[in-house]
Amino acid sequence: MPTAIFAHNDQAALGVLDALAARGLEPGRDVSVIGYDNSSVSSAPGTSLTSVDLGARELGRECMRLALRRLQHPELEPQSIAFEPTLVVRGTTGPARA
Repeated sequence: MPTAIFAHNDQAALGVLDALAARGLEPGRDVSVIGYDNSSVSSAPGTSLTSVDLGARELGRECMRLALRRLQHPELEPQSIAFEPTLVVRGTTGPARA
């Protein structure tokens, strides 16, 4: 039995939570579950899903800025950006069982 499951995204993590509940297992106690993208479902009442936050709004704004810049100045060199994701810890994670 795994001690943690890292899902592809928050929607997939919700499926993991359903599967655990069907087996009588409690997320955060029996198995830690982490989603990826920190969507609105991760903080919904009754979910409390730990998730990786990509900073999607800031990333979208920066991508739009770069796209507009490229349209206005196609001769400029391509530019690369990187964002540091953060872990938002909620109720679906806890210490690994012994």
